[in-house]
Order: sequence, then C-alpha cells, then structure tokens
Amino acid sequence: MYKAFQAYKEFIQARYPDPYIDAMRFKEHRLFAKTLKWGERLARERAETDRKNLEKAQFAERCEHIHASGARCGSPKMNGGLFCYKHQRMEEARAMKLDL
Repeated sequence: MYKAFQAYKEFIQARYPDPYIDAMRFKEHRLFAKTLKWGERLARERAETDRKNLEKAQFAERCEHIHASGARCGSPKMNGGLFCYKHQRMEEARAMKLDL
C-alpha cells in the first residue's frame, strides 16, 4: 500500500507541480489517506493484542524437561501435560523398552 501511495503522490506532484494545490480535493487521495489511517489503526490494535498475549505467556507453566546440561526447558507446557510440544512429541516417539 505504501508503494502505491508513493506512486500516486509522485503522479500528483508531476501533474500539478504547484505545492499549494489542495490534494485532498481528489477522491483518490482521500481514499489513500483513509486507507493509511485504517492500516495504522490495525497496526496499533495488533501491537496491543501481541503485548497482552505476551504478558499472558509470561505466566504460563513451563516444561519439566531437563536438558543434559542440567538446564530446564523454558517453553510453556501443553495443556494437561508435563512437557512442551517438542518434548511431548519426543516422549511419544521414544521407542518402548522391551523386556526380553
């Protein structure tokens, strides 16, 4: 959208070199201005949603897997499980121990 707006702006400047011409009288320019404001509003809303989700994620319970170095995995647990997605899948894929 930004590239299209810049191309339109260059078109207006080339066609009407007088800087005092009111560009807002053009329907296309008003449309671009509204679209840019709408995009900015959506970006602000998305940033706020992301911030709230990150705050929630900070309080999530953590995976109980312990690495070989002794450090714990820092990923959030899956619902109803002890491990994160990766370690849960690793546990499921582990070969069953056969007692012969």
